[in-house]
Amino acid sequence: MRKIIERIKIPLTIVGTVLITTILTFILFFLLFSTGELFGFYEFTDNLLFLLFLLALCWSLSTIPLVFLFSRFVSQTYRIKFKIYSFILSTFPIAAVVIRIYYSLSRLSFYHGSFIEGTKVLTPTGTKLIENLKVGDQIIGYESEVNRNVISNVQKNRTRTTEDYYLINNALGVTSEHPLAIRRTNGLLDWKRVRELSLGEKIISYDMGDVEIYSLEKRKIQSPLYVYNPQVSYPNNYFIIVGNTAILAHNKH
Repeated sequence: MRKIIERIKIPLTIVGTVLITTILTFILFFLLFSTGELFGFYEFTDNLLFLLFLLALCWSLSTIPLVFLFSRFVSQTYRIKFKIYSFILSTFPIAAVVIRIYYSLSRLSFYHGSFIEGTKVLTPTGTKLIENLKVGDQIIGYESEVNRNVISNVQKNRTRTTEDYYLINNALGVTSEHPLAIRRTNGLLDWKRVRELSLGEKIISYDMGDVEIYSLEKRKIQSPLYVYNPQVSYPNNYFIIVGNTAILAHNKH
């Protein structure tokens, strides 16, 4: 009976350790990913990055005494292997943080275009600050297939920070990757990233008129600035207020 208990004890201890580590790792994964999804925040500040690494490191180091504690129940033959496997498993939380950071950086390549705080968006009832947009809010967009303005719904409002942006016509602050609707030489609508724009080009306005770019300045700032990128339903665009008119912007989805 004693031999049977000894044989069962080893795999049970190993399986138990694996299960506990796996469960804790999945919890950490869930917290890391759900936080980004809930708040639409995909860029880590230095402080948050430091805290995440500190959390993962403490989490992993806390498993060391547990490994030594559980190893007492493992026979001498399997003790070294048990410790090695356990230490490998203890690195899972750090791996979770690294993967989460990679995920955030990869998402930033898709959601890099954004407008600075204080930008106004055209809605059916007037205007609304871009930072105040909520899921379900209605905004005005343009459907090119039928050549008319339509109502779209906000599906998500992504937030991040930036240390530089472009100022167009001394009124519109937008990051370099955001596409704006411009008028091609043949008169047709086209999308162009802000960093590719040049003086004299024409941005399409609310009434399908043209707003000429007479000022285009890239600005660098000392402290990070919050920028916003609302994701909207079809036709995936919306109008941004610039001075006394509104220009058409893509939702960079």
